[in-house]
Amino acid sequence: MNQANQVSKTQAVPEPTLARSGRLRAHDSYAFEPKWDGVRALVRCGNEFRVRSRRGWNMTARVPELAALPGDAVLDGELVGLGSDGWPYFPLVCQRLLNGDNRIGSST
Repeated sequence: MNQANQVSKTQAVPEPTLARSGRLRAHDSYAFEPKWDGVRALVRCGNEFRVRSRRGWNMTARVPELAALPGDAVLDGELVGLGSDGWPYFPLVCQRLLNGDNRIGSST
């Protein structure tokens, strides 16, 4: 991976919280985590806006509209593209993040 795309360890963006398997609590009958079919991202809102993937890829320039998020916070979530049917459609995320197609998601 290109060193220029790495987020420095000194920046105040924590590591993502990843799902893990394990025993359920005694009173739970099941557990799940929805599959959104997107790209995991950590977003640092506020004056030090930046976006990185769970593996450290700097995605800030690919999603500049996220800079408008209010407050000073760190969000840990999934960037998802929705198809015309309203369901997650991974190729849209790839078009935007990997190919830089800013038409994806720009109207919402």
